Amino acid sequence: MREALPPFVGVSNPLDMTAQGLVDPDLYYRTLAAAFADDRFGSVLLGVLQTDPDPAASPGHVE
Repeated sequence: MREALPPFVGVSNPLDMTAQGLVDPDLYYRTLAAAFADDRFGSVLLGVLQTDPDPAASPGHVE
């Protein structure tokens, strides 16, 4: 796991990959691959928050 993550991201439970995944999308693949390869993990729950860079494209946007 340590090899998959940048040095400033702490390896703990729960794992917070920070917003680094937004600038390095491959971070998700590397981290998940490390988790799936480790028998100590019984399950993985991934939450991804995405934002739209254009607020006018959001549903309910009022000008």
